[in-house]
Amino acid sequence: MWPNLLQMQTIFNHKFYFILCVVGLWACSTATVEISEEQVKHADSLSIKLNSPQLKAVNAALLKDVNNDSLYNQRALIYLQLRQLPEAVNDAQRAIIIDSSSSRNYLTLADVYFAQNNTRMAKELLEKVTKRFPQDTECLLKLAELYYLVQK
Repeated sequence: MWPNLLQMQTIFNHKFYFILCVVGLWACSTATVEISEEQVKHADSLSIKLNSPQLKAVNAALLKDVNNDSLYNQRALIYLQLRQLPEAVNDAQRAIIIDSSSSRNYLTLADVYFAQNNTRMAKELLEKVTKRFPQDTECLLKLAELYYLVQK
């Protein structure tokens, strides 16, 4: 006997909700960031070339915990101090990918943009961050400082 229209609609609804739940759970799964062997070798070779004990320590910690946004943020700040700006941008962006809910990751990226003299990107990023984190005084101060320095 063939199912009637109401039974078919019920079956369809159940299948639809099941698929929707599966897709929702898949989308909510935590993002993992993997580092290729080449990226590790490049970072290690930079730490040897730059002869920075801080950089070597952070690289060693990253080998143990590749999904730690704080370590990427810390390494981005070290690269910024050493004027390795492309590497600093990559690490700051990687920190944001891992944890987009931390304003400090965005602020590090804005600092790197500013060091690159890319004030337009720094301004756009800081404006975006102030909308997302309106109570973050450090972000507001950086944005005010950027406005002040660009006006001069």
